[in-house]
Amino acid sequence: MTRTFSDSIDYDLEAVQVNADEFAVAISYDRTGGLPATGIAAIKSATRIEELGDYGAVRNEAQLVDWLIPAALLVWDGAAILPALGDVIAETRGGGTYTYAVVGVEGGPVYTYDDADHRLLRIHTRLDSSS
Repeated sequence: MTRTFSDSIDYDLEAVQVNADEFAVAISYDRTGGLPATGIAAIKSATRIEELGDYGAVRNEAQLVDWLIPAALLVWDGAAILPALGDVIAETRGGGTYTYAVVGVEGGPVYTYDDADHRLLRIHTRLDSSS
């Protein structure tokens, strides 16, 4: 049986939700003015950004953390939301909590869709604090 791209995305999103221990970490998503959404399965990836100066030398370097989250899991006060500047993602690991601020990449949007059907969000963040 041939599997379409859409079928593959459905299967992969189900795998992210069902096999969170294998592929993802549990995060909480917080927006000012309400209770944080907790237990969201997300896949974490790093993006390195370099700003080149004169003669190709690296002048500025930053590392951003992208979070892949099924859009259907991003619910705030009972309603589906899209990421916004100022939102916060918290990850607990190794007995500590790491807080990431949602940011735009080089003045761009704070998120992009990772698939054509807009079911998977890639949220751009930077490490804000750890405790």
